[in-house]
Amino acid sequence: MTSGRGKISLAAYLLNMAQRLYAMKRVLKATGSIYLHCDPTASHYLKLLMDGIFGQKNFRNEISWKKYGGHKNTAKVKFTTETDTLLFYVC
Repeated sequence: MTSGRGKISLAAYLLNMAQRLYAMKRVLKATGSIYLHCDPTASHYLKLLMDGIFGQKNFRNEISWKKYGGHKNTAKVKFTTETDTLLFYVC
């Protein structure tokens, strides 16, 4: 995780995201929904955070999105890291 000044800690990133997610929940209508786009390095932490803010019962889906970067198959060397995650919650 980087910022304009270099790397930031995971705890600082999650605190920042918690503040933003609380603000988003406050302005969403009762019929609203939210999709959070994140990469695999923090998606599991963000899922827990969103469960706490939006409620586990309001979780609808975790969507894996395969990015295409024109890379050739490197499965013999390592598994691909070309996916991101969308976390989908309703209010």
